[in-house]
Amino acid sequence: MFRGRYNFTIDSKGRVSIPSRFREQIKKDYASDILVLTSLDQSVFVYPDPIWQKIEEKARTLPLSNKQARQFLRLFFSGASESSIDSHGRITVAPFLMEYAGLNRDVMIIGNLDHIEIWDKKRWHDTKKTIEDNQDLITESISKLGIF
Repeated sequence: MFRGRYNFTIDSKGRVSIPSRFREQIKKDYASDILVLTSLDQSVFVYPDPIWQKIEEKARTLPLSNKQARQFLRLFFSGASESSIDSHGRITVAPFLMEYAGLNRDVMIIGNLDHIEIWDKKRWHDTKKTIEDNQDLITESISKLGIF
């Protein structure tokens, strides 16, 4: 389970350190293979390989006769790149993913249950503010799902 948010920097080669708490969990529970891919919100998702495999299994059940399913699969899976945690605790984010998410130097690394998200720091603060500004509406919508 990944929780919390951390300030980090990404270098010109796309290398970014993973917070030690997340790194330890990945190595302990999942080995070190991960998948880095486009998110649905102009950030980058980082999934441990076993969790990603479960998503792929579900994706295989989408009907190819559905045009929106095909388009989603194309976009989501073409934006994936394999990586691993190096001896310095870093992963490499592919250039096309850095461009997609607008990652330059300052990034936020966010724990989000079964995956990690990497955000451009300014985009994260803007997104967080939007969420906070709409908190009542979001809470009402989520309450219908029975979480709180």
